[in-house]
Amino acid sequence: MKDYNYTMMQIKKESLKLIKHYLYAFPFIVLLSISIAESNDAYLDELITVPVSIENSQGDNVEFNAYITSSHSQRKRGLMHIANLPQDKGMLFHFTPPRYVSMWMKNTLIKLDIIFIDKNKRIIKIHNNAKPLSTKSIYSNKKAEWVLEINGGLSEINGLSIGNIVNFDTNSIDN
Repeated sequence: MKDYNYTMMQIKKESLKLIKHYLYAFPFIVLLSISIAESNDAYLDELITVPVSIENSQGDNVEFNAYITSSHSQRKRGLMHIANLPQDKGMLFHFTPPRYVSMWMKNTLIKLDIIFIDKNKRIIKIHNNAKPLSTKSIYSNKKAEWVLEINGGLSEINGLSIGNIVNFDTNSIDN
């Protein structure tokens, strides 16, 4: 028969008790996280959308409905804290006058393709699969008037490339 140290037995019991408490709390933490994510996603419902069409190098039109950032605070927030972006959605940022633009992924939970667009609505740079939560700056390298963010990987899947023309109605954009 083994001789157990009473202290070790007590530590094991307390550890099991602690694990049991964590297991009971885990579903509540998950539900709270989902609730917070859903409330952040609801922020997108408040934004105006505009149809965006990009003619890729094969001559096909790729279409998105882009949320418009119409204020400085919306541009600053962008897609931060958004847990799910539908495949046919994106976010369009307007910078006037055109300038060298820098974007980052701070507090952004999903991978994004960041598409920089000049004043003639021509793609000047695509940054594929930007890393979620990164604070590393992603630069336009040329003056951009627009930035379109879409789900990571969609640029490559849809054959988007530098020089493609991006079409959308600028009359509905008030910034």
